[in-house]
Formats: sequence, structure tokens, C-alpha cells
Amino acid sequence: VAVPVVAFDGTASGLSADGRTLLLMRPQTRPRPDATTFAVLDPESLGEQQEVTLDGYFSFDAISSDGRVVYLIRYTDPPDLTAYEVRGYDLEQGELLPDPIVDPDEPDEAMTGAPVTRAVSPDGRWAYTLYDSLHRDHPPFIHALDTEGATAQCIDLEALSDDDRRLWRMRLEPSSDGTTLGVTDRGGTLVSVDLETFDVTEATTDAAAAARSDPGEPPYAGIAAGAIVVAALLLARRRPRGSGT
Repeated sequence: VAVPVVAFDGTASGLSADGRTLLLMRPQTRPRPDATTFAVLDPESLGEQQEVTLDGYFSFDAISSDGRVVYLIRYTDPPDLTAYEVRGYDLEQGELLPDPIVDPDEPDEAMTGAPVTRAVSPDGRWAYTLYDSLHRDHPPFIHALDTEGATAQCIDLEALSDDDRRLWRMRLEPSSDGTTLGVTDRGGTLVSVDLETFDVTEATTDAAAAARSDPGEPPYAGIAAGAIVVAALLLARRRPRGSGT
């Protein structure tokens, strides 16, 4: 089993905010696996508390702050890793939550895209993921997953629609009080999200202006970074005990 990676920038996850639950995934060895296995460990002793095997191809997404619910990405058309849905797994009940986790304002919108980077709220409740939508007619977006409420919000970033060259170097920075989330690029905040209303405000600071004036890396730089991760996943599929998600 291995520590799960949740974004192309190499962000790792699997430990609940209360520090009592650690989840590890068994690397896949085939492009269309029939089943997915993960293990739940005690972080202090590293003793295995539970092993779960699910039919189909899943990867880890997040874990609730109290470690009771694990959120998984279920790939709906493997090996296409851009077509998926988010599912919750109740560790106490030993079963998947009955419905996919969706934005209640957009319940029928299909989930698609590539995870660029991840940040977590100071209290560990929310998992924020910046996505490249991979579609010219749809802007980048933030998937805000409420791990306690088992719901999500998809926050479109229209102001960053023309920033494809820079997207793969952007990062997410929650404020210390958990009220705002900044999308940053080399020290400058480009947009800020109000985490109570999910309204997006384009930053107008000197740092933001400097970040926008930077010509950025060519588009293939981000793609290359993602390709490294994909290559690692492919190698993991060839080696039963290799590393990967």
C-alpha cells in the first residue's frame, strides 16, 4: 500500500485532521482494474485496523476530519481518468454512501478535469482542489468538498480563463481564519474566494499585476509535470508493490 497523491503537483493526503486515522491505497497494476483496495491504519502504531475492497476503479480524494468518512474518486470510464464521480465511504457502516457527492446547485453536471493542486481548510473540514477543466468552453474551477457535510461546491474561475500557461504553477492558500481562499501565482494572489458565499473576486494588488504580467512557462511545462505523475502511475501498474495512488 502507498500514501495517496491527490493532485499533479504531488500533494499527498490520507491522514485525518484529528490525527487518528491514516488511509493508504494499494497501487493498481492494470488500466481497467476490477477492484480497488485500501487499508485503514492507526497512525501511531501503523497497525492495520481495516482493509476495504470495492468493485471498480477508485482512487483516494479526501478524508473527513474525524476519520469516519473516506471520499473516493470513482472512474466511470476507465482508463479515462478525466471522467469520474466523487463517492463517500462510511468506515463505521462499511459501505458506500448511496449517492455521488455533487454540487447541489449543479446536480446533473458531470465531473471532469485534471487536479492541479490541493489545499485543506485550517480545521481540516474542507478539501479544496484546483482543476484544469480540460475544455476550452469551461474555465478552471475549484472543487470545494465538505468532508463533514458530504456535499460539494464547484467554483468557476472565469477570471483565470486566459491563464492556461500559468495554471499548472498556481497554488491555493486558505486564510488562517478559514474565511477566504486565494489562488496565487509566484507570491501574488490572482483571485480570492469568499468561503461563506463562494463569490470570486479578482485581485487588483501590485503583486497580482506583477504575476499577470509574467509571461509564464509554456503550456507544455504543466503538461510535462502531469506526464511525470501519469508515468509513475503506469509504472506502478506494472509493479504490484510500486508507488502511486
